[in-house]
Amino acid sequence: MKNKLNTILADANFTLTPLRQDILSILATHQEPLGAYDILNKLRRKRPNAEPPTVYRVLDFLIETKLVHRIEAQNTYIFCSHLSHDKSLHKAILLLCKSCKKTFELEDKNIFEAISKFAKKNVLEVDDALIEMKGICKNCFSAK
Repeated sequence: MKNKLNTILADANFTLTPLRQDILSILATHQEPLGAYDILNKLRRKRPNAEPPTVYRVLDFLIETKLVHRIEAQNTYIFCSHLSHDKSLHKAILLLCKSCKKTFELEDKNIFEAISKFAKKNVLEVDDALIEMKGICKNCFSAK
């Protein structure tokens, strides 16, 4: 993962400062989405003086580099699990479990090609294609 990450950052002419690395590492080690203040609380274990504006600036950077997705419906953030996908367009289908809060990321080229084709036909230039779908995951459904 680290090599892919370095390649993506180099191609985009971005660098990861130690603070950016710390926040990305927090997100990369959690399967469930985290809010900015959850990230801040985890970051403060290593950087006790960290403040909310710093976290938000880093999150904005990580979204811009397409390494992190912001889940609009929950106002949370999650590491992009498809580092190899086309970074020219921030695209993902996020399947959100309403019970355990885990997030699963799906990348399907055909779905996004169909959406892009429809959008262009209807005069919309898509620059962010993040689709959020909510339901109950298999594990939570089986536990009922």
